[in-house]
Amino acid sequence: MSVINTLKKTFNWQRLKNNLFYLLKYDLFDERYKIKDETIEDCIYEFDEIKPNLKQLDVLDENDTIELLKTQPKSFARYGDGEIAIMRGEDSIFQEYNAKLASRLKELLIRKKDNLYIGLNSSYFHSPTRYSSRNRKFYRLYATEYRRFFVNICDPNNVYLDACCFGGYFRHGDTFDFDAHFSKVKELFKGKSIVIVCGTGILEKLESNIFELGTVKGIVSAPTKNAFDKYDIILKETLQKASKDDLVCIILGMTATVLAADLADAGYLAWDVGHMAKDYDAYIKKLEKTDAVIDNFFAPD
Repeated sequence: MSVINTLKKTFNWQRLKNNLFYLLKYDLFDERYKIKDETIEDCIYEFDEIKPNLKQLDVLDENDTIELLKTQPKSFARYGDGEIAIMRGEDSIFQEYNAKLASRLKELLIRKKDNLYIGLNSSYFHSPTRYSSRNRKFYRLYATEYRRFFVNICDPNNVYLDACCFGGYFRHGDTFDFDAHFSKVKELFKGKSIVIVCGTGILEKLESNIFELGTVKGIVSAPTKNAFDKYDIILKETLQKASKDDLVCIILGMTATVLAADLADAGYLAWDVGHMAKDYDAYIKKLEKTDAVIDNFFAPD
């Protein structure tokens, strides 16, 4: 009884009641976004004083990334929230945690390679205000956490590309010039002989071909989930099917990041292109940008 009396005297029951009523009216997820959005606005007035004290990385935007891949092509490995999950010891929707994969992913971030571009999601380092409301909200909620992860592990002397440079249909708003964007992306493959490494059946589901200005010489099929479990087999088949005159395009989740690096070391030109082919197909089909459609799009095939 004395414990109950103590609680009655020391615990702020009125505050608890007020908070419960508040939760009945508002969503904490939305409130967190609102607070972050307002904080970003406030930072404009403190920017000059804050910036010199922050660790930073040089990350190109999508336009500069595409131009660099066109004029100074090198192999390209990409990092996003899925790769972060694996490096943190967590599962992602495409790959269960694998200690070897986590170690390889970290190694590529720490040690700069002259034959390989590394892509980070530029929206962790640039303003997301130009994006759709759904994406703006995502970056407001998670960009700080993900940016700090990369800042703490990456080489500050390296220049990073935009991991999201190839796609954008579900990220950008309706005023974005998708025709111009995808025209620039398609030009990257013009006249090239291409070998595609991807999950089984993915390309067969697509009606539009982002690679149409090049020639697809061959396809290496791999598991759509947990592809890294079959990594040695995938690498061996890719080396057999592709020549060093080909461009190897990889659509294989976290496995693509490591595969692009290993192919680069073997003297190949390899790009981890992520959801690019699906993204272009979605654009041509003008898929609705509802939450259900977007969630389905980013789910494993």
